[in-house]
Amino acid sequence: MKTHIYGIVAFVLLFSSICAYSIDVGSEADGGEGTTNVNVGGVNVEATGVNCFDYYTFGSIVFDYPHAEKLSYKPGETASIVTNIINSNNYAVVQGNVIAQIYYTNAASGNEQGDYLLAESLAFDGLSLGPKQSYELAVEWPIPENAPKGEYYVALFFQELHSYNLAGLPFLPNVYGGYAAFNVESSTVNQPFYLDRNAVVLNNERQLLRHFSKNFEQNQTVSYEVPIVNTGTAQKDIAVKYELYAWDQSSEQNLLSNYTKTETISVPAKSSKKASVSFGNLSPGAYELKITAKTDTWQNILLLRFTVKGAKGRFIHSGLTAFPLVKGDPFEMFACFSNTTDWYTNFDGKVLLELKDAKGNILATHSYEGTITPKIMAIKKELTAAESYDELYLTAKITDLKGTVHQEITKVYRLSDFRDTNFIKSYLERKAAAEKKPTPQPPQETPKQTETPIAQSPTPTQTSEQQAIPMEFIAIGAIVVVLIAMAFFFIKKTGKEGGK
Repeated sequence: MKTHIYGIVAFVLLFSSICAYSIDVGSEADGGEGTTNVNVGGVNVEATGVNCFDYYTFGSIVFDYPHAEKLSYKPGETASIVTNIINSNNYAVVQGNVIAQIYYTNAASGNEQGDYLLAESLAFDGLSLGPKQSYELAVEWPIPENAPKGEYYVALFFQELHSYNLAGLPFLPNVYGGYAAFNVESSTVNQPFYLDRNAVVLNNERQLLRHFSKNFEQNQTVSYEVPIVNTGTAQKDIAVKYELYAWDQSSEQNLLSNYTKTETISVPAKSSKKASVSFGNLSPGAYELKITAKTDTWQNILLLRFTVKGAKGRFIHSGLTAFPLVKGDPFEMFACFSNTTDWYTNFDGKVLLELKDAKGNILATHSYEGTITPKIMAIKKELTAAESYDELYLTAKITDLKGTVHQEITKVYRLSDFRDTNFIKSYLERKAAAEKKPTPQPPQETPKQTETPIAQSPTPTQTSEQQAIPMEFIAIGAIVVVLIAMAFFFIKKTGKEGGK
């Protein structure tokens, strides 16, 4: 059962994250609701002897009871969502960020094509939480005046460093860390315009957006088309922006700006026009295409994922199992990684972990060199803190054997970044207690005792043990006294009997 769970998590994280998300979409006829059918995937423990899921748990950050402050809103109001973010890990998470996505429910075909993404924003950045700690978060969305009636929801995602997904996958539909639904009461029935999720075409093939994404060879051209549907009675001039990201849209550092394209598409009333974009000569890796169609009052966003075959290593997670550290504390540094282009390609590469203190001194390193597989691999190193540390830097780097860097990421562990004063106080108390402990002394030889003459009085330097008469002598003396008394009594008694 445990192996099966590892396979499920690995597949959702890896294969779905990389080039697809193996989601079997059920139909209304068979009662399906778009369930994840995972029967392949897993971890590669044999290569290093380390199981990633002993250290990393997808969903270990919990959005506790996310909910809207009201069940229904009107256009022009601001929807407010509140939740409590809980770190269920036994170790600290650092440099955390929360992504919020606003969706309008696609009642007609959401099971196959996903819901309409209206907005995406960074709800919080720079959150550090100790083990089992929590933080209350509020997310707001101003509801447009022309918002149609229906069900909406806010989807929430938690990452470290805009890279490590600990709750949900923001680049895939319906893989949320948490969500909160609400209704909008409006006289407007339809969206003013929308990107038609039912008619997305990739290289002349219509796509089911909740099925596998496509995998391409390095020399292939990737071309997308999607209609923009104008539901209104007047022409709309819609600004369209195409942005291509390496891996996903969570970080601006992933944006491949040379592929960014903008245009204005005029869509006649009650009609549609196609937006289209093409890419060629892409290097191996996973890509996220973000298409944003926008006017002054409304917008739609479409996220489309595909991969190019080859070697592209990436970290699933890396970290420390304890922080902050008091001198003598045991801890481990670890990293999970894989090839992220397809489910079949291995490559020879190298993974390096390096831990530094605040002054830049290298405290520890650990590495792996060999075959890197699509199945998730991991390395670890057990350590003991030589000093007390309230600031550490853990760098994880993955390269090919030629030294080409596939990914390099540095996590900053800094006690001052934590918001919980009790967490900081607890560490300072532990540190102070450790520093007050007396330094252990080496065992000393017992000095030889000088014999004291029986008549000599004990000197002031003699111990109580030297002054005391041994207990065994006292016991022997007592026995002798008793025996003499008994003998005397016996003789006396015998004498009396003889006189009679």
